[in-house]
Amino acid sequence: MQCYNCKSNKLKYCKEKDAYICLDCGYEYPKQYFFISHSHLDIEKVRIIRNIIEETFFYEPILFFLKCLSEDDEITDLVQREIFERIWFVYCKSDNAEKSKYVQEERKYIDYLTKNGKVKKILNVELDKFEIWDDNCYEYIRKQISHEIKKTKIFLSYSYRDNDIALMLYNWFTNRGYSVWNANDILDGDNFSESIYKTIQKYINNDGLFLPILTENSVKNSFVMAEIRYALEKNATIIAINIKGSCEIQIPIDHILQFTLDLDNIEISLNNLVDMINKL
Repeated sequence: MQCYNCKSNKLKYCKEKDAYICLDCGYEYPKQYFFISHSHLDIEKVRIIRNIIEETFFYEPILFFLKCLSEDDEITDLVQREIFERIWFVYCKSDNAEKSKYVQEERKYIDYLTKNGKVKKILNVELDKFEIWDDNCYEYIRKQISHEIKKTKIFLSYSYRDNDIALMLYNWFTNRGYSVWNANDILDGDNFSESIYKTIQKYINNDGLFLPILTENSVKNSFVMAEIRYALEKNATIIAINIKGSCEIQIPIDHILQFTLDLDNIEISLNNLVDMINKL
């Protein structure tokens, strides 16, 4: 295991935060937990999914065969409790899964949870395009998983005068399993500009998102404008966040997406932002 921020291998698990912490730079890696819904007939391909997820040490999937349980009620209760506790629900889509009574019950339960306000990140992975012995099978599965997981990495760029908005976004996203970086993560003694540019580059390399909060404060802030220019130079995926009802500032550049955040209807507005992210 190695820290992505400083390349140190001194990482220690903190039970209180449920995260790995780098002892050299202090960077935190919160664990994310996956439930893998699959047919046992697809087990060889499902192992690929498990291995890819586990390549990142703070991702922990559950993959097991319920041999010790015989009653449907026992199985249903255990599985539902596991699904409830985990951030991600991975559906291994295949003809076998479509015919599996247990997989379809798991899907019904995740639908029930989401309809009743329980936030889950759902990842559908198509399994049937290639056979396990096909050389393209592993890469096809890997791309589906990495594309979705990497979209959960967010770099927030903002003026310190807008710290309340940034903190609200930070808390909202991190509570839903996103890995979010902001300026408060810089340690005393770090070179501020160098640390920021390295972190932006790290997130871009991992197909993360660059979210500048555009306000009258930030457009006058030379650091924020420099960060936006740097992200543009590196071809980052950028979603500019404007605040509804304030001085909404549009950046006239084609490949910068624009989103208006409505603070009066924040939950709906942020869910709409996630919908935009999911369609990228």
